[in-house]
Amino acid sequence: GPVQVGTAKAAGPISVTASSVDVGPQAYGVLESAASINLIGVTGPVAVGNGWRIVAPTVQLAPGSSVELRGADNITTAAELDQAIYSVNGLPAIAGSPYELVVAASLTLTQPLIVTRPIALRGTSLSVVLSGSQAVTSGLLLAPGSDGSSVRNIAFSQFAAEAISLNNVQNVRVTGVRSSSSGAGIALFGTVAGSVVQGSTFDRNTTGVVLDSAKGALIGGNAGGESNTISNSVVQGVFATGFCSGSQVIKNRITGTATEYNTAAARGLTIIQ
Repeated sequence: GPVQVGTAKAAGPISVTASSVDVGPQAYGVLESAASINLIGVTGPVAVGNGWRIVAPTVQLAPGSSVELRGADNITTAAELDQAIYSVNGLPAIAGSPYELVVAASLTLTQPLIVTRPIALRGTSLSVVLSGSQAVTSGLLLAPGSDGSSVRNIAFSQFAAEAISLNNVQNVRVTGVRSSSSGAGIALFGTVAGSVVQGSTFDRNTTGVVLDSAKGALIGGNAGGESNTISNSVVQGVFATGFCSGSQVIKNRITGTATEYNTAAARGLTIIQ
């Protein structure tokens, strides 16, 4: 059945088998092992909150599982989103198990969303828009430490710089998002091996997609639903510079843009129109 944890510490391994685990009913509790924590036997949600921490050299969850941030599964204000990101950044990275954040209302951000842990960020629908302002010029920044994150089913708008950026993070999936009226709809920097941008729309940005020495990324694809739509870009649809070894831009639909590709300064980039 369900398990609630206040504080549990062990010198040896901890293993939990349950229908769910809630590790946040008490403020600032901890589930800690000096060896390992095995949650593979938890068949339902694992939730954390209230300043709660999971601490161990190795934490294992069932494949495909995510960790819910307790109290943040229905984010409706910028303050709640800021707090959720702050809380996640203070938690340990659990390989293959991102922290899930669900945004249920359109928000004007009060600060950039700088993430250093794996997250699964999604909106309840594409009508949920995260917007910038004169004070907040960048949207979501997936920074080192956030490898394995995903972003889907949410929109970004009105950022003077990048609406979404990946900075030296790997195996990130950006699918089914809409990014508009920004300096760059999405920008990828450095080693981003295994990262994929598919099934998304980048409309009315200065540049739809930016690749700056971005290595190992896939933008678009051959299969149905993998192509991105890049439309009405002010300057260019796709801009690439530097060594983009192993990156591919495949069969994306570019419309309403005078300069579709500005990639002469890039090296090692594959483009299939």
